[in-house]
Amino acid sequence: MLLFQFLWYWFPGYIFPLLASFSFVCMIAPNNLIFSQITGANGLSIGALQFDWNAWVSFLDSPIFVPFWAHVNIFVGFVLAIWIVIPIFYYTNIWESQKMPIMSNRIFDTNGYYYDTSKVLDNNSRLNETAYNVYGEMRLPLGFAVVFGFTLAGFSAAIVHTILYHGKSCVEQFRISLVDQKNDVHARLMSHYAEVPEFWYYILFVVSLILGTINGYHTELLSGHVLLITMILNIIFVVPIAFIMATTGFPLSSTIVSYVIGSLLLVGNPLSFTIYEAYAVGCQNKILIFLILLKTAHYMKIPPRISFPFLIICPVIASIVSYITAMYLFNHIPNICTRQNPHWRCLTTETSYSFSIIWAVVGVIRLFGPKSMYSSVLYGLIIGPILTIINWFLCKKLPHIKWLVLINFPIILLAVHALPTAPTAEYPSWFLVGFIFNYVLYRHAHEWWEKYAYVFSAAMSCGVAVCGILITFAFQNNHISFPQWWGTKDVCPLSGANYSGVIPTYHDL
Repeated sequence: MLLFQFLWYWFPGYIFPLLASFSFVCMIAPNNLIFSQITGANGLSIGALQFDWNAWVSFLDSPIFVPFWAHVNIFVGFVLAIWIVIPIFYYTNIWESQKMPIMSNRIFDTNGYYYDTSKVLDNNSRLNETAYNVYGEMRLPLGFAVVFGFTLAGFSAAIVHTILYHGKSCVEQFRISLVDQKNDVHARLMSHYAEVPEFWYYILFVVSLILGTINGYHTELLSGHVLLITMILNIIFVVPIAFIMATTGFPLSSTIVSYVIGSLLLVGNPLSFTIYEAYAVGCQNKILIFLILLKTAHYMKIPPRISFPFLIICPVIASIVSYITAMYLFNHIPNICTRQNPHWRCLTTETSYSFSIIWAVVGVIRLFGPKSMYSSVLYGLIIGPILTIINWFLCKKLPHIKWLVLINFPIILLAVHALPTAPTAEYPSWFLVGFIFNYVLYRHAHEWWEKYAYVFSAAMSCGVAVCGILITFAFQNNHISFPQWWGTKDVCPLSGANYSGVIPTYHDL
């Protein structure tokens, strides 16, 4: 499979990029605006599929890792948010959304142009209130607003879900030690190894906090108390997210809540917010990865005092390699992270830039306050827990209805957390792969699935990585592009247009 994927990735990765998001339904009427918005890969992707493993795992991880019942919850959440709520809101012009594309990871001004931050920031990259009042308010594309509402509902639902379904076991786990877990064969075997002393973790935390504080003080971008608040929030938020991720395999995040709190602390200072974002989002992701690796080491019977230093050293090495690679790419790839180079769009960076404007330049009070048109988005904080409590109550009262316990509202509501950074076409394709592997093959070829499913996933990812490195350094790095043809073009260009058929630009262009 590694060799097959190595050979196949030449097509979506270089020869036939259209395979990465194939809007074959849109090709029926590419000049029909509404049809393009609904079916196009840059729109809602109804009928669009991806034929690229790298596209499937870029934002949602491997679909093979997620059980099928979770796949169903995720796809239901996607359909509800993207294929039902967004079309209803957009074509009834809720929040003046028709001035903007139906899906976009950019933000706009009141006239539907890209929001130009240079008009509202001073020479120190801080908000100029007078300039902001002259230039005008910021507008969210509908996809952003709906995703914010769903993720707020999902995170509040995750907290309530953890308390109702896992509260008792969570308290018990804090009380007992590894030696006490006599019924767990893995815990019993691991009890023969010396545990890592807790003070190792405390020392690591204190040293990291001191280094972060010194760096923030030296650059005058992030004060020590903000960094400490960030760490405390990560410790609190990781519990419900880790519980749900452990039971579903679906990568989740509490970034929306971190952004809200960061906006309250650092409004008007986008550079400081960007540093805060790196600590808030990056640290939480690393906590989850650390937990996953510790659990893997537990199952593989690796002594804790051996695995611990490697879990510290490896991220340091990876950080250095990532920095060198990033600098190399920025110095050798023309127009990297711009729309002039579609092969190097840097979608995550674009979204991060939009977040810095939303949460740091404009701020949560202006954006979601009582006088804002988006204030109703905050109702998600109430809706999520209510749905979770209702489902928990029904499970208690109707235990004979077995499928009720499979409904997971945190997963349904947080399903779209990767949007609008991730292409909408990723979700139906991801669900289809999950259906084939974790329903069809799991039920009808279970022995094969049990032996080869995860190996298949690893081989596919390795094939992409090897081929991608070769394409980058042998061709793209030397400015050797594949000749332009139908398979290298956007066959549904109107999917990224607004309701008037206009592709957004900056006002001065």
